[in-house]
Amino acid sequence: MGHFTAADEPAREVESASDIAYSTRLGLQLFAAYCAAYFGFMLLHAFAPQVVDINLPGGVNLATGFGLGLIWGAFVLALLYAWLCGRNSQPAPK
Repeated sequence: MGHFTAADEPAREVESASDIAYSTRLGLQLFAAYCAAYFGFMLLHAFAPQVVDINLPGGVNLATGFGLGLIWGAFVLALLYAWLCGRNSQPAPK
């Protein structure tokens, strides 16, 4: 991603090719993990609807708990992605 520089200099790329490859690979792996969890959620609803009616502590059924877990899980995966990509980034060459 380019950034602002002096007017007479062209913008330069900030991330290296290896950073981009790492971020892409990590993003796809985390996306696949989330898709697997969501697919399990959908399979549970499709083939075992009686299971999602089980009440959890607090009076919430499993479907609601699992759905909220997916939402929080997406947030946690986003934070994990940002942390891992930031930790791996290397200074751009000058």
